[in-house]
Amino acid sequence: MDELKSENEKKRLLEDVMENPYDLFYYGKYLVKEYPEQVYELCYKEINESCAQAKDRREYKKITKNIAQLIKWKGNDTAKSLRTKNTAVVK
Repeated sequence: MDELKSENEKKRLLEDVMENPYDLFYYGKYLVKEYPEQVYELCYKEINESCAQAKDRREYKKITKNIAQLIKWKGNDTAKSLRTKNTAVVK
């Protein structure tokens, strides 16, 4: 995927991230300007799944970090809806 980033092939990079969302928070910064809604939707799904599976403090910290990144990418509404849905995890 790094070669797609360097070749500036953002559409293909988005497709790859959609197939493998594990890399979302690494490559999202390259995609969010051109594809904000798709990135926000992927973030929502990924964070929501993480909240459902979180069992310890380390995982909760990762969720908080990912939400902070989403807000940094101007995904405030998405972050707000995540917080409302997952109030037990996200404070």
